[in-house]
Amino acid sequence: MNTLKLKTVALSIIALYLSPLLIFGEDSLVPIHDNLDVTHLIFKILAESGLIFDSNNSQIHNIFNGIPRGVMGSEFNVQLWLFYFFGPYPAFVINKIIIHFVAFWGMHRLLTRHFVPPENEFLAIGVALTFALLPFYSPLGLSVAGQALALDAFLTIRKGEGRKLDWLVVILMPLYSSVVHVYVYFLFLIGLIWAYDFILKKNTNLKFLGSIALMAIIFLGVEYRYLYMFFDNAGFVSQRNEFE
Repeated sequence: MNTLKLKTVALSIIALYLSPLLIFGEDSLVPIHDNLDVTHLIFKILAESGLIFDSNNSQIHNIFNGIPRGVMGSEFNVQLWLFYFFGPYPAFVINKIIIHFVAFWGMHRLLTRHFVPPENEFLAIGVALTFALLPFYSPLGLSVAGQALALDAFLTIRKGEGRKLDWLVVILMPLYSSVVHVYVYFLFLIGLIWAYDFILKKNTNLKFLGSIALMAIIFLGVEYRYLYMFFDNAGFVSQRNEFE
């Protein structure tokens, strides 16, 4: 079976895996805990609040008789805009589709460009398919599913072969991922790779270092609301402290 047929079969399996969301619509079975009861609700409320771009201290009254806008995340979030333009359930489905197909593309790209020789294309497609069928926690967007694509971009830039697409991945990934849950650790590990090159190979590789710094800076810009609430929250007490 040639490569095109293998990819077609793999993509068809992913489509079949996701098809119940389209067949059953809002009657589909989806996770509730930390999904429909929290993140899905936050995106829906914020998208419909009319306060997406308001100040951090603006009150959103749908939760706990009012909470600051700043604790509901950034406006620079792809999932928020999916909710805004398409509505809650279509946004949920579109997000799932993007996550699983990007997972396949990213893992296949990573393996074929860095780890698996061309004659083992079957292995690369099989591993990419397996990765794409994992039950990713969809409220985190590409935080996990996009790591293979991000690693491919960084490794390619490290080799001095970075193209516009690789830099685009570095720039856009923060808009669809969580630095708190995943990328603070991911960037730390990528930084260790640069440190290895610098210490043992005496290679400063400024482009590679610059790509790491660029993603970190964009993440800080995207999550500026959380930084504000952390350092200057005007006496706001979260529900996790109130539990005590």
